[in-house]
Amino acid sequence: RLQVTIPLPEGMTARWKDVAVLAVPASGPAVDISERMDSRGRLDWDAPAGGWRIMRFVAGNTGQMLECPSPNSNGLVIDHLSREAATVDMSYILDRLLSVRKSLDALKTFMLDSYEVAEAVDWTDDFAEAFRARHGYNPVPYLPALFDPASLDPGIAARFLHDYRKTVSDLIIENHFRTVRDLLNRRGVRLLAEAGHGGYARVDALKALGSADIPVGEFWNHERFWVVKEAASAAHIYGRRIVDSETLTGWRSWQDGPAEYKRRFDIALCAGLNHPTFHTFTHNPPAAGRPGFVYHAGEHFNVNATWWDQAGPLIEYMARCDYLLQQGLFVADVAFYYGDQAPNLVPARRIDPDIKPIYPDTACLHCGQPRPIQTSSLDRGYDYDYVNSEVILERMRVSGGRIALPDGLSYALLVLPDRDDMPLAVLRKIGELVEAGATVVGRKPVRAPGLAGFPACDDEVKALADRIWGDCDGAAVKERALGQGRIVWGLPLNDILRDRGLGPDFRALDILNADQHIDFIHRSTGRDDLYFVSNSAKASETFDAVFRVGADRTPEFWYPDTGRIVPCRSFARVDGGCRLTLELPAYGSVFVVFRRTP
Repeated sequence: RLQVTIPLPEGMTARWKDVAVLAVPASGPAVDISERMDSRGRLDWDAPAGGWRIMRFVAGNTGQMLECPSPNSNGLVIDHLSREAATVDMSYILDRLLSVRKSLDALKTFMLDSYEVAEAVDWTDDFAEAFRARHGYNPVPYLPALFDPASLDPGIAARFLHDYRKTVSDLIIENHFRTVRDLLNRRGVRLLAEAGHGGYARVDALKALGSADIPVGEFWNHERFWVVKEAASAAHIYGRRIVDSETLTGWRSWQDGPAEYKRRFDIALCAGLNHPTFHTFTHNPPAAGRPGFVYHAGEHFNVNATWWDQAGPLIEYMARCDYLLQQGLFVADVAFYYGDQAPNLVPARRIDPDIKPIYPDTACLHCGQPRPIQTSSLDRGYDYDYVNSEVILERMRVSGGRIALPDGLSYALLVLPDRDDMPLAVLRKIGELVEAGATVVGRKPVRAPGLAGFPACDDEVKALADRIWGDCDGAAVKERALGQGRIVWGLPLNDILRDRGLGPDFRALDILNADQHIDFIHRSTGRDDLYFVSNSAKASETFDAVFRVGADRTPEFWYPDTGRIVPCRSFARVDGGCRLTLELPAYGSVFVVFRRTP
């Protein structure tokens, strides 16, 4: 008979509650003996013979304070997994504003910055119930894996941790981001959220960003922190028109001006940005003098800058670019599915031009984490979005052999991550897409990712994958027809696209290292095609380029620095589209607009 007092874990704060007491054997599942411990931590248990490790799991607040509070706003970080916490917090802020004014009429948007909650084991009061509702089993016996994965069978621990992290992600998205959005929307305010993989994100980044009215990324000046492509992908796949970004963050402090700003802004535009938010524009009282009060990080872009009176052309340039890049729909050939794990990330394709990548192609240039999917076999002349499980399940269909979303955007290929696991529901939907005419590229999964329904779930995944892939093994057989579509495994993406009659959307011809300083993005209104092309090199470039547009479109040059529109007097119809000459000065850019005009 074991009679012992089990102490609280070290470092507990004033607010805590017991979650469970488990007896963990040398091998085998943990035993829940919570009912054998009283409120003072005294355990009275008839322990079977053998070696047992007793673990007391206690949930308490972390004690983390706000990262950057004003003097009157300091306090504890809220529980981001709790709908009640989000509701109380946001309602309090809005009610305080309304206590001193009649309405929120001047407040149109409310921003949540990057998720900078320190890394911890996340929990909330109803976590076990929320977990069971999503995965169909009780998480309590598997809690040792959160602190000591070696205490369980490695395969079981990994599957449980997948389910745990997905639950954390879902609760943050549903109970924080979506709850805040809904509260704001009821008051006529839109939510901007930098909900991707900056800070200490725990989430399916695309799903989190898609839960905001306006997804927000970030790009820094002379730093590698660039996640614009992530926010842009979220906007495209969730039908959002605006792609915002924390713009030109950094620690340069007045060292740069319009030229360097434009250079980085143009690269971000080609990643999908169409609505920058300066980091930062500080409002100063007259008593602050000059240069005034400024935040420690960011470009100190405000009325106290020495060149503020000459800033008009830069602002007009940015506004014209934003206006055009908010028209129509983004044009992309490939949708990359980044898997079902959380947290997840969309790697940057390009970062600050003055930073040489120190990570290999297998890692994200922004954070150094392994890429969820390899893109190296896709030519830079093709563009793409990343997609997640929710979008595949709820928003994808097939139209004319392309994978289409409800808002009109479509892709020629859906590319799978280089993983051996896939949720059964996603695999089932992929099979339906292929049979309806889609082309899906990637390896055959052999198991489910989580613990729910294990081991039968693996057998179901394997049986369904065998039916979809058939004899396509990525080696001897690399392509297979299924229904009206095709499954492909082991072929370069460029070859697959060209075999379908799709050459690159944009090609810069006979120019050295074009992929390192010539960027583009393409949007289509249905009637007109708009290409934005930029040169981030410190030298001018004159080169021929081929744009993949129909023969019924005639090119014009739209210059966003001046607002001039100039007909293109010399161009040629060639295989793959329209060929013409571009003359771009150092840091230069232009819109090439193809219109249905003679």
